[in-house]
Amino acid sequence: MDITQKLTQAYAAAEIEKLAELEGRLPIELINRISSWKFGSYGWTSPVNLMITAAWYKWLFPTQDVCKIWAQDHNKMPIPGGFAIRSNDEKYTVPLVTKARIANGFCSPNSGMQGSRAIEKMRSANRIQRNSSIDQRVSFDMALFQNILNDIDDLSSEQSFDFLKWLLRRGIQIRDQREQENKSLINVNVEQYFKLSKVSEFTKNASDPQFVRVVVAHLSKILIKAIYPQLNLEGMEGAKTAADSQSKSPGDFWFANHDNSLIIAFEVKDSSKTIGFDILQAIENRKRNNPEIMHYFAISAADQAVSTEVLKDPFWSKNLSRLRDNINVNVVYLSINELFGLYQFCGGQTSDLISNISYSLAVTKDLKIDTISRWKLEFSL
Repeated sequence: MDITQKLTQAYAAAEIEKLAELEGRLPIELINRISSWKFGSYGWTSPVNLMITAAWYKWLFPTQDVCKIWAQDHNKMPIPGGFAIRSNDEKYTVPLVTKARIANGFCSPNSGMQGSRAIEKMRSANRIQRNSSIDQRVSFDMALFQNILNDIDDLSSEQSFDFLKWLLRRGIQIRDQREQENKSLINVNVEQYFKLSKVSEFTKNASDPQFVRVVVAHLSKILIKAIYPQLNLEGMEGAKTAADSQSKSPGDFWFANHDNSLIIAFEVKDSSKTIGFDILQAIENRKRNNPEIMHYFAISAADQAVSTEVLKDPFWSKNLSRLRDNINVNVVYLSINELFGLYQFCGGQTSDLISNISYSLAVTKDLKIDTISRWKLEFSL
């Protein structure tokens, strides 16, 4: 039996079930008790894991006494008829509730037993009875928990399945309410981030190196200016091609102060190319022609700036170290996604970005013939 698959199916069923319909198929005593549970309150979350685990265990293994939640006693002797609820909770329940994002405000994202040490005090009794007493203060209603667990043990397999769905549905309800409240608290322009995502996708899909260069330049400007406000963006006029490597320009574009005593240069590739050893060699050549370069950013519009194969090559880190320590140039490689993230981090505005890109496109040479028209159509300019 694939328990993970069964629980996934149970969650899918819970998403479309209604609490009222589930309650109509369950004992009224259990519904009254679980309705009294303070979901999300301090101390009340971890025991919910044990309820969930007990419910699905009773559903799949109906002859199991789910109140015998330990396989061994304090002396590590087997408890007849017992089962290890903690290991089952951590192996199956926790992955489910965290994957479904229902743990927050509902149950524990770690383990039910980790946050319920008081329950562990009952191990010597071998079974959690309705009237088991414990001489320890707890932050949740221990008697209520004991009764709910015993109620679960009294259920049939079909009822246990319904109660499992009830619990999951309650978690889904809490999650949805939380996310709705979060939306009302978000004090940002959602449309701005939606448009920024559109700019990112447009750039990644653009097979136009000059367009990508323009976007990267304006994304980078806010980052560089935040650290080096005295530097100005240069090298944006005219086309930038592989011939640059033979010239003495610092990069595809660069930031420099008035006397060029400090230069931060950029190498830009569209999504068809990643950063590799050839780029490191090109950076070394540019550094040789422009010793003022202190930092060099290598940017690719691909989802991953450097391929996994290259990253695993021991020569990659060696060459980076050699550039930093011997050639005195710090190489930073980023994907376009990471650069967009830094733009947001620095407080960049989407409207400014779109405006700046649009202005630069109007004066940039060697753009592909349909780039501007597609850009205008995408952003209704």
